Amino acid sequence: MLLSRLFCCSRKIKIMPHNRNFEAPGPMNLEALGLRLLDVVSQSANDATSVRSLFRDIGRRLLSGQMVVDGISLLIYDLDAARVAELLLMTDARHLKGAIFNDLPFGGLPLSGTEAAGLPALVEPCLKMGSEAKVGSGGKVGAGGRDRMHRAGAPLHFFTGYRQQLHLPLVDRERSIGTFTLHFKEPFGSPVRSLSPFAVVASHLSMAVRLHAADEERRRIEEERKRLLALGNALATVGDKKGLVDILQNQFRGLFPSGDIVICIADQSQQTYSVFLSLTERSFSPGGSAPYPIDDGFFKEMLKAKNVRLFNMEDLVRQRRVPAYIRYLYDNGIREIAGVALRSGDISIGSLFVLCDRHQRLIPNQTIAMQAASIHLSLAIVNVLAAERISCHLPVLSLRAPVLAEKASGMVGSSPAMKRIRQLISQVADSDSTVLILGETGTGKELVAKAIHENSGRRHKSMVKINCAALPAGLIESELFGHEKGSFTDAIDRKIGKFEMADQSTLFLDEVGELTPDLQVKLLRVLQEKEIERIGGREVIRTDVRIVAATNRCLRKEMQAGRFRSDLFYRLNVLPLVLPPLRERKEDIPALASYFVNKYGRKMGKKVSDLPGDALQDLLTYHWPGNIRELEHLIERSILLAQGQEIRKIDLPSCGVPDSVLPESFRLRTLEEVERDHILAVLKKCNGRVTGVGGAARLLNMPSTTLNGRIRRLGIKKDFVAGG
Repeated sequence: MLLSRLFCCSRKIKIMPHNRNFEAPGPMNLEALGLRLLDVVSQSANDATSVRSLFRDIGRRLLSGQMVVDGISLLIYDLDAARVAELLLMTDARHLKGAIFNDLPFGGLPLSGTEAAGLPALVEPCLKMGSEAKVGSGGKVGAGGRDRMHRAGAPLHFFTGYRQQLHLPLVDRERSIGTFTLHFKEPFGSPVRSLSPFAVVASHLSMAVRLHAADEERRRIEEERKRLLALGNALATVGDKKGLVDILQNQFRGLFPSGDIVICIADQSQQTYSVFLSLTERSFSPGGSAPYPIDDGFFKEMLKAKNVRLFNMEDLVRQRRVPAYIRYLYDNGIREIAGVALRSGDISIGSLFVLCDRHQRLIPNQTIAMQAASIHLSLAIVNVLAAERISCHLPVLSLRAPVLAEKASGMVGSSPAMKRIRQLISQVADSDSTVLILGETGTGKELVAKAIHENSGRRHKSMVKINCAALPAGLIESELFGHEKGSFTDAIDRKIGKFEMADQSTLFLDEVGELTPDLQVKLLRVLQEKEIERIGGREVIRTDVRIVAATNRCLRKEMQAGRFRSDLFYRLNVLPLVLPPLRERKEDIPALASYFVNKYGRKMGKKVSDLPGDALQDLLTYHWPGNIRELEHLIERSILLAQGQEIRKIDLPSCGVPDSVLPESFRLRTLEEVERDHILAVLKKCNGRVTGVGGAARLLNMPSTTLNGRIRRLGIKKDFVAGG
C-alpha cells in the first residue's frame, strides 16, 4: 500500500527543509522537545489517577507556552491491536476530546484502511510526514487517499490535518497497547540526529498507561462486584413478575446498558418454549408470545451451553435450520445475540438473551457478569413461576432447587431469612476468606459450614471439624497443631493436627468462642502467617486452609469483657453470617416438621402421615428456645411413641421453673466462677498450702506454678482462704 510507505521504522530519518527558525529565542528543536517531554511525562505520571487524567495533564503542559507541538493524541488498542478501543485527542491546553469504541461490533474501530493502520506494528519512535508532505522518494499522498481514510475511519480523520507526526509506540511485554502521537502543523527542517530521548519517553509512558489501566480495571471489577451483590440480594427476595421486571430495569440495566433483554422459558414437558419477559421496544418475533419447539436448531443448543455464548446474526441467518424469529430480528437491525442458559439444579428452565444492534455489543467483562447474574436470575424465576402456579391453583412445577440447595441437604425453608442465608452462602462459598457463623444453639451452624465447603473449590476434600468446647485446654492445642514424638509425657508417637489434615480443604472451628487466651494467640498467628509448628517440633509447616468458625456467643461482648482478643475477632469476622433463630422464621416450621417426619419415619420403618392441624398450630405458637435441634428431637420422640400411622399430639415442654424460685445451689454459674470456688475449697482443705505434700497443687494434679498463676488470675487472696 502507498500509505504504508509513510511510516518510518528507523531512528534516523531524512526530513525536507522547513520554515521554522529554531535559532530565534523561544522555539526548541526536536532533541530539546524530547527532553522536555520526558520531564512532562514524569511529572504527569505522579499526579494522574487514570489514563485520561494522565493524557489531559500531559496536554496541558505541552500545548501551552512556547512549545512547538500543535496537538497530541492517544490510541488505545484492543487485545489483538487491530482496532482502536479508545481515542483521546487534544489540540489546545483546555479541551480534551475522547471516544470509547469497545462497545462497537467486533470490539472497536477498525484500523484497516486508515492512516493509523501501521501504527501497532511500530517498535520504536517514528517521525512521519503528513499526507500532504513529500516522503521517501518524493511521492505524495493525494486527495483520493485522504478520502479513503475519511470513509474508512472518520474518527481518525484528524491525522490528515497535520504535516508531521511523531509516533511513540506503547508496549506491554512486546504487545502493542497503544500509540502516543505528537502532531505538528509545520514540519521540522533541522537534521534529526537521534530519537533516543523519545524511546525513553515511550518506555515511561507505556509503564504509566499500564499501571493506570490496571488500576481502572481494578476499580471497575470492584464496582461490578458491588452491583452483582446488590442484584443478587434483590433477586433473592423477588416474589412476582412485576418485582422481577423492576429489578431488571433498575439494577440489571446497570450491568448491561447496551442491548435488549429477553427471557425465554421452557414448558414442563421440555418440548416447547415461549417468551417469559421482554424488556425491549421491538417484538421478539412476528408470532408474539406463541410457543416455539425447543428443537429448532437454536434454542436447544443454547440450553446445553454451560457459559455465555455470542452469536453473530449474519452467520445464523446463513444456516439452513434456524427459527423464523432469527431472520426477523436480523431484518429489524439485531446483529449480535448474547445468551446464557438458566438452570435450576441440573434442569435447564430457559435462557436469558441480550440483543445488540449494529451500534452495540457486549464487551468481555460483561459476558462474565452475565454468567454470574444468570445464577441469581434462575433462582428468582423459579420462585416467580412457583408463585404463579400457586396463585392459579395449578400443580407447582417440580423443579429442584439450585445446586446449592441440593448440596446443602437439610437446609429446609423458603422464608426470606432462609433465602438470604442461601444467597450469602452462594456469595461466600467460592472465596477463600474466613467465614464467621453466628447464631443461637441449634440453629444449624454446622450445616451452613458444610454447605459453604461443598459449594467451594475445596469440595474435593472432606471438611475437617473440631469442637473447641469439647476438648480440655491441654489437648486442643495438640488436636489443632499436632505434636512430635516425645514432646510431652503421653506423646508416644507423632500426631498430625487438624490444620495439616485440612490442607487444601476447610477447617470448621465450632464454638470458637471457648478458646483459651493462649490458644487465641496461636490461632491468630496461623491466620496471619498461614503456617504452623507442631508441639515440640522445629519445622515450620505451610498450610492452605480455609477457616469457617462458629459460635453461639456474642464475640463483641466477649471482646469488650476481655475474654476474646480483638485482633482475632477482626481476623475471623471477615465474612460474618448470622443465622436467625427458629422463632424469627416460624413460616418454615411446617416444612421443617414435614422434613423431620419423613426422615425419622423412614429411619424407624413407620409410614407416618403429616402432622394434624392442631399439632402444627401448637408448634407455631411455641417459642423454641432450642431452635431446630429441639424441633427435630420432639418430632423424633413423637414418631417413636406414635400409635399407628398418625401423630395425634406433640408433647411440648412446659415453660419450666423461673430461676428466681430455684435454690442458690441450682443457680447457673460461669465456668470461671466454678473453677474459682473449687480452687478455694481445695485451698481451705489444705489450710492455704499450695506446694509440697498435702498441698493443693498435688490434690488438683497440676504443677504448682500453674496453680499459682490461676490463683492470681482468679483474684484469690489469702484472707479468703483464712476466712474459711
